[in-house]
Amino acid sequence: MAQQAAAAYRTRKRLVEVFSAGCHACEETIKMVRQLACDSCEVQILDMKEREVATLARNLGVRSVPTVIVTSSKLAACCASGPGPDEATLRRLGVGQPTQTGRKRVIEVFSAGCHACEESIQLVRRIACNSCEIKVLDMRDREVATLAKSLGVRQVPAVVITSTEFAACCAGRGPEASALKIAGLGQRIPARDSAKETSQA
Repeated sequence: MAQQAAAAYRTRKRLVEVFSAGCHACEETIKMVRQLACDSCEVQILDMKEREVATLARNLGVRSVPTVIVTSSKLAACCASGPGPDEATLRRLGVGQPTQTGRKRVIEVFSAGCHACEESIQLVRRIACNSCEIKVLDMRDREVATLAKSLGVRQVPAVVITSTEFAACCAGRGPEASALKIAGLGQRIPARDSAKETSQA
């Protein structure tokens, strides 16, 4: 588990998928996405002329091109500076609701094994649905603690949700720079402080 968490930390990026048919509007969207993307973004251009891509698009609910889909991890607001996980906040973030895209929503519960952590784990398990994949990560493991820090976790229990969503602009008129920025394009994911880690080792 610790090795998986370490690998996930080293490779965790915001995945930006652009579904394209090669038309002028698609090329303009690809250009815009590449301009907005930073080193925390992994941009993939998917050609709708390929059968596998068309099947993936259909499964994700893509009905027109260009379409941009973003997969990213977010610390639940109740865990960033509040009392910890609460049902209302987790439900607002989609926990317990089928996903639009058909991809699983990954819910990571960072725990130190205390009673409050166990209660939060049970809460997440109780409200989760078939669209949710739950992972409980032990903060007593150094690699998990490093991952947690990189995601903004400062207290336990904490819940981080990784989900795939249509960029807001793609649910209607088509890709727009402002909506893509809101989805995270161009925003760096904080890097770990390797100098501190080396001195602590």
